[in-house]
Amino acid sequence: MKIIFKRSLILALTLTMVLSMCGCRSLRKKVAYKEYVENIMDVNFKGNFNKYIKDDNGNESDALSMYEDCASNLGSQLLKHYSASNVSSVTVSERFTALAKEIYKHSKFTVSEAYADGDNYYVDVEITPMNLLNQAHGDVVEYINKFNDDVENGMYSNSTTTEYEEAFAMGLADILESHAAEMKYGDPVKLKVLIDDNGKYYSISSDSIVDIENSMFVLEDGSEETDTESDTSSEADTTADTGSDEAQ
Repeated sequence: MKIIFKRSLILALTLTMVLSMCGCRSLRKKVAYKEYVENIMDVNFKGNFNKYIKDDNGNESDALSMYEDCASNLGSQLLKHYSASNVSSVTVSERFTALAKEIYKHSKFTVSEAYADGDNYYVDVEITPMNLLNQAHGDVVEYINKFNDDVENGMYSNSTTTEYEEAFAMGLADILESHAAEMKYGDPVKLKVLIDDNGKYYSISSDSIVDIENSMFVLEDGSEETDTESDTSSEADTTADTGSDEAQ
């Protein structure tokens, strides 16, 4: 199975869950909207539930579920980005979920007090996007090339498909974790986030959720495929699927 490393990442985070977990009215709008957006982002990205539970009458179990789903989603997207989404290993899934939590610890964002614009209310969210993908790119390419050399030299000829793919994914996780510890950032991005309010409940609009998702990371420079490929089919397991699996 040829893995083709594409220099792009499309995130599908779980901020969408806030649409069914809306804040209630307890403060004046300008403060309530600001605190709600801050709290939702803290839950999803930082795993900080305290203010969400206190200010928005949130449930700790639901908040924990949001946080875990958000981390799991990023972990899956990273595996897909590096063409390792075919790996069917609980160990790898858990490793990348833990990695995602570590990455999100370094996220930076601020939320302004809400303001009216016409008939709607907005908050300005300033996000300083993490540049992890570009930061790690050179080491990832070097790693893939070395991995391919090891394959050619028969290092994995006695490995099962699962062992082989797991080894590849774990090496990627090590690289990303080391770079996350010294996170670099792109230029801040300011978003005008719309608050949907039906008179009883309010939430972040779906379009604004997409904007937030798309601003958390600097995408890798360029959108073309690189020439770097990693063949993660086990030479020992001839029954393994040898079709091409491209990351989207």
